[in-house]
Amino acid sequence: MPNSADGVITALDFVHCLYDVGTEVTAAHGRVMTMLEELGIGGFDSSDEDFFLTLGLALKLLLRHANTDPAAMFAGARADLEALGAAFDAEAARTTASPT
Repeated sequence: MPNSADGVITALDFVHCLYDVGTEVTAAHGRVMTMLEELGIGGFDSSDEDFFLTLGLALKLLLRHANTDPAAMFAGARADLEALGAAFDAEAARTTASPT
């Protein structure tokens, strides 16, 4: 993960961050696809569609933190991905819990 000494994000920094967050999203690919399907967005059979969906999610997460330095941008995007996963897990647990 590159870290610009002056805190300015260059195009190369952004591409590196996009790659790193894309890697994080891809590592959680099954979980991300399940979350998207639960939201009514998934159901893709084509690996190309999965790729662009993954790339789009990574880009969206990065752009939320684009005014920070590269390390903070990556950390923020990763935290967003973890929060999205936690929210999905909480909702899944809530909907599958048996009523008492």
